[in-house]
Amino acid sequence: RESSLPRAHFQRLEKWIPPVPGAPAFAGMTMRQEWPRGRNDCALERPRVANCSRTETDHEPGVYTDSMKVNVLFFGMAHDLTGVAEEHLEIAEGECVGDLWTQCEARFPRLGKIADSLVTAVNQEIADRRRTLHDGDEVAFLPPVSGGAEDNFCRLTREPIPTQDLAAQMKAPEDGAVVIFEGIVRDNSRGKRTLYLEYEAYEPMALRKMEEIRHEVKEKFSIDRVGMIHRLGRLEIGETSVAIIVTSAHRRAAFEACHFAIDRLKQIVPIWKKEYFEDGAVWSEGEQGKSEIRDQKMGIDC
Repeated sequence: RESSLPRAHFQRLEKWIPPVPGAPAFAGMTMRQEWPRGRNDCALERPRVANCSRTETDHEPGVYTDSMKVNVLFFGMAHDLTGVAEEHLEIAEGECVGDLWTQCEARFPRLGKIADSLVTAVNQEIADRRRTLHDGDEVAFLPPVSGGAEDNFCRLTREPIPTQDLAAQMKAPEDGAVVIFEGIVRDNSRGKRTLYLEYEAYEPMALRKMEEIRHEVKEKFSIDRVGMIHRLGRLEIGETSVAIIVTSAHRRAAFEACHFAIDRLKQIVPIWKKEYFEDGAVWSEGEQGKSEIRDQKMGIDC
C-alpha cells in the first residue's frame, strides 16, 4: 500500500527478512523480496490462520505458508515403541490424520510394526485417517488391546465409524468367528427419496443403556467380546449409523448375540433419527421405550 515513509526505511526493514527457511517473518507478516511499481510500496501478506507458525516454501523462496501444531499422544505399545507419551508436532495447514501418521512413522519407524491395528482418536473421538486436522487438535494413537474388559466397548461418535479397524482390534487368537452388523443410511424411506439423516441422543443415558445391553449379551450368549458404537449428527447416504461387533469361538453364538444386541439397542437406547426428504423432514418413530411400556402394562395387569 502507499506509505509516507522514505524508501530507505523499507530498505532497512528488508534486512529483517529471515535468510533461512523456517524462520519467522517480522511482526507476524511476510514481506516479499520484490518491489512493486509504486514508490514506497511494499507487498505484505497476512497469515491466513491465527496463531499458526509460518514456514518458507521450497518452490517459492521468500513466500511463507501456514503450518499448525497438534498434540500427539501415544499409549501402550505405541508409547513403548516411540519412547514418548506426548509430542507437539508441526504439520502443514489442511493435512489429515494420515499425513500426521506418515510424519510419526518417519520419526519413529518402529511404529510400523503395529500400524494396521492402531485406532486413532481426534479430540477424544474415534476418527479415520482421512480426518482433516486443525491447529490445537489432540490426536491419540491407540494400540490394540490385549484382552479383558478393554476389548468390550460402548461408544457414541460424531465421526465416521471405522468398523474394520475396531473389528481388527477386537479379534483374538482363540476366536473362531467375528460377526459384524452395520446399519447403513439408505436413499429411500416411506416411499420418498431420502437426502440425509440426523441422529441425536440423550447421551449419558444412551451410554448407560448400551452398557446394560453389553452385560446382558455377555450373560446370555457364549461369546468372547462385544462392541457397540452409534453415530450422532448428520449422516449422508451410504454412511454407517451403527455398528455391533461380536467375537466368539463359534459362529452360532456370535450371530445370535449380534441379532439380540441390535434389537435391544433399538428398543431401549434413547437415540432418535430425523429423516430429511425433498419436501420436508420427519422424526422417525423408533422402538425405544415400547418394550418397557409393554412390560409395565403387564406388571399392572398382573
